[in-house]
Amino acid sequence: MFKIAIVENDPSQIHETTDMINRYFQAKNIPYEIQAFNNGYDFLESDASSFELVFMDIDMPGINGMETAMKFRQKGFTSNIIFVTNLPQYAIEGYKVSALDFILKPMTFADFSLAMNRVIKSFKQENVGQFILTIKGVTKKFQPDEVDYFEMVKHDVAIYLSSGEKVVFRSSISKIEKVLSPEVYLKCNSGCIVNIRKIKSIDGDVLLLENDERVFVSRSHKKEVLMKLNMLFSNSVLPKS
Repeated sequence: MFKIAIVENDPSQIHETTDMINRYFQAKNIPYEIQAFNNGYDFLESDASSFELVFMDIDMPGINGMETAMKFRQKGFTSNIIFVTNLPQYAIEGYKVSALDFILKPMTFADFSLAMNRVIKSFKQENVGQFILTIKGVTKKFQPDEVDYFEMVKHDVAIYLSSGEKVVFRSSISKIEKVLSPEVYLKCNSGCIVNIRKIKSIDGDVLLLENDERVFVSRSHKKEVLMKLNMLFSNSVLPKS
């Protein structure tokens, strides 16, 4: 679900932006959710970090959009911000808050689509390797940097986290494999999937991870492992089969 916030004090502009969002996301068949805020205060007091994208007006009473964006960034939130405004003089200031784009009113669908294409591209790049699992009734989003590897333990799967924690739950490696990005995760034997970014080296049939743990590579998976590692370590040489 792509969560979008519209921070705008003009009801007609909220309606127009909502229409463009509906048109764009429905054509792309991307699930989405929209929430509108009439001012920056209400937005900042909401669960603001949950939004992947924020359409922000600048000329608003009380706290303007640029001040709202600055406070948003000061909280450490990294969501994409697109300013939709009739104040072109603020365009340069948008870089101070790492705004993804700046659209002048009246907004056209061509301008909107161009900005949205950049958002979707940025979102895909930032979220490669993320996955969601429901473990013991709790749904959690995992980032690739926090996971070292998965291992089958009897009828359960154990996730070994970079923090040193081990999370065990009822599942199978084949089920886990379906929710993982092949760009980031690599199956090295029938009961183990490794985060390729955590691999330090390979010695024969053993992968050495950054935490110095060792993971066995089966003969049936070795060719694929070597091919992916060759892409990761550009100076490595594939052995002859």
